[in-house]
Amino acid sequence: MPIANYNPNYSSSRALLVGIDRYYHPGLSPLGSAEADASSLATILSTRPYDFEVKLLIGPEATRASILDCLSQLRKGQPDDRLLFYFAGHGHTIRDNLGNETGYIIAYDSTPEQDYTAIPLEDIVRLRLHAPAKHVGFILDACFSGAVLGFTRIPNVASTKFLTRKAYQVIAAGAADQPVSDYRSMTRNIVQVLSAQPPLIEGALTFSSLGLYLRQTISADSSRTQIPQFGHLTGSQGGDILLYAQPYEEPPRPRPGPTASATRRRPSSFPAAGMRTAQVDLAGRLDDENGPTVLSVSAGLSHSVWMSPQEKGLLARWLRNRYPKWGHTRRNVYAYTLLLVVLLRPHISKLDEVIIDLEYQGYDSLIKNMLLSRLRDKAKTISKTTLRFSRIPRPSHASTSASLVHKGLSEPDVIVTAQELIAEETKRDRGR
Repeated sequence: MPIANYNPNYSSSRALLVGIDRYYHPGLSPLGSAEADASSLATILSTRPYDFEVKLLIGPEATRASILDCLSQLRKGQPDDRLLFYFAGHGHTIRDNLGNETGYIIAYDSTPEQDYTAIPLEDIVRLRLHAPAKHVGFILDACFSGAVLGFTRIPNVASTKFLTRKAYQVIAAGAADQPVSDYRSMTRNIVQVLSAQPPLIEGALTFSSLGLYLRQTISADSSRTQIPQFGHLTGSQGGDILLYAQPYEEPPRPRPGPTASATRRRPSSFPAAGMRTAQVDLAGRLDDENGPTVLSVSAGLSHSVWMSPQEKGLLARWLRNRYPKWGHTRRNVYAYTLLLVVLLRPHISKLDEVIIDLEYQGYDSLIKNMLLSRLRDKAKTISKTTLRFSRIPRPSHASTSASLVHKGLSEPDVIVTAQELIAEETKRDRGR
């Protein structure tokens, strides 16, 4: 096959991410973090410097037909495109009478005893044979996913021009004969690498450097009971999928204007279809004068509010004057709840349940009562059971989203000012 030359950049980047915790068939044991892992990765990949257009299939959305349909949509594009398929969920292998093994990923509606209801790994990686894209990558965080490398090869071409040559690559959570740990999630390691500042991998972050890092880190952590696999599929011509190259210019932190400013990425689609339970997490303490505070709500997709240190200081002074007998913590709880109101107000009517991370234990009742009194005009059916306080495991989609905005790697949806919050509370007092 002649080696084709491509431009040293990407014309577009598209990703299909699939995560399944609970399956339709009762014989398939539930997983603990596949959906959260997929959501966290989707949040990071959709922001700078990665800039993927992400399609996310979670839980019941991830049927066999939906996965294959979305894979077929990835085929459309241009030669200089970058494509990525990610799967977190159950996988298995079947050995035939000749000793050949076939690996499968298990869709939401697959039946364990009927292998034809699952999706062969070979059908997944066949994407590279039909898409014009020069770079196609597969990340498989599933048991036995290393089976996909049974029909791959490492190209002999060692070229530094990885953007100008074809690359079809795979990163799998374990070898073909290895189950993998849901607790020791490979995806959490990937999220850590992609979001770390300073970077954990120096120079260019490619599929090869990421695969080597994961193999060394996870195999050491698991005492070599889980050894991630990575390599090239047949058809690669010496390229390497580039995730980002350093240095890249870090985007400036957003600056608040005189009033709250909305830069909504998905104003009409939050929450994601079928997602009626949301999680809320915080990044940056309210009493931290050196950095902003970010609150993020996630229900498949995320929505965040951001407040600068200066605006937090103005609000704190107003609260001290208004409630001089209150303690420092109670004033912080009050400010935190006002930010929660701004965060949840546009979405509360679409949600059945909101799980709020335990930021101020012992003040749950105060926060809940304040929220109910301020949100009932937006959702008449909201009740005490709608709001729940619980420790949200890390990483979660909400915590990852809040962290990215806090670090300045992603734009907030709403910038909040003290003036706005004070005006609303003053208006509320007059209406009593």
